[in-house]
Amino acid sequence: GEKRRELPAGFEGSPAAPVRAVRVFCPGCLVVEGPSWSEDRDAPTRIATDPAFAGWPLVVLTDDADVWLAVWNGTGWLNQTTATTGSTGADHPAVAVAFEGTSGRALATYGEVSKKEIHYRTWVDGTGWSVDVKGPSLVDVPNSMMLYPESGVDGVMIAIQDDASDLHYLYWDGSTWGADNELE
Repeated sequence: GEKRRELPAGFEGSPAAPVRAVRVFCPGCLVVEGPSWSEDRDAPTRIATDPAFAGWPLVVLTDDADVWLAVWNGTGWLNQTTATTGSTGADHPAVAVAFEGTSGRALATYGEVSKKEIHYRTWVDGTGWSVDVKGPSLVDVPNSMMLYPESGVDGVMIAIQDDASDLHYLYWDGSTWGADNELE
């Protein structure tokens, strides 16, 4: 199908303090380095409202394991929601976000503390974030995860490392998850 949204692939902004560094993780996704929550409790708000991040989806994982989701439209944050107050951790990427290739929908995945299921939400322009949905269950608790959108279709591959250090790959076809392919 035809692309509905061109994702940014390079970052050229000049964010204000407290941002220490910014790098592109994948098209549409940034990794922003700033102070920890214990160092500066107002930093997430200042980072989230910085116009340098206009047009980039935002996923915030704080060091107390809260996950917040929102999308910046160039003038303000849309559809802000707390995905969970108990992710699988704050010292690894326990949350991921990607845009599907043709629909324009975002897919956000995350883990819940001590739970073996992948949790996810989708975002649709004009509608906002879906409710929390339990996805496939793994043998162990998912911790680090990354999403890789497939160009030209709505497929997204998720790569997950679980707390037993096994790797899992599952394919999202735009509506359902495929089988767990576990590498030990």
